[in-house]
Amino acid sequence: MPQANYEEKKTLANWINDQLRTIGLAIRCPRSGQPSLLQPATTRDHETGRFRLDYVDEHGHHRNPSSFADLSGLTLMPESLSVTPFRSRGGRNR
Repeated sequence: MPQANYEEKKTLANWINDQLRTIGLAIRCPRSGQPSLLQPATTRDHETGRFRLDYVDEHGHHRNPSSFADLSGLTLMPESLSVTPFRSRGGRNR
């Protein structure tokens, strides 16, 4: 799928998150080791965008410790809370 600009990254991130949820997986954040959602993020030029990983910590706060330009090198992991936790904590997955 294309990922050259922010809107394409947004579409791709939503699709990937939906696919991973259906099979009980999430992306492993390389910095925290937490199961995370893929999110689009704006950049200074507001055109290209980046990807970032989003997870909810033990206090219920969203964390975004990782940001990257492409999807190479991502690791998947089991996500036991895969269907509702992110939507119930603020809906930042779309």
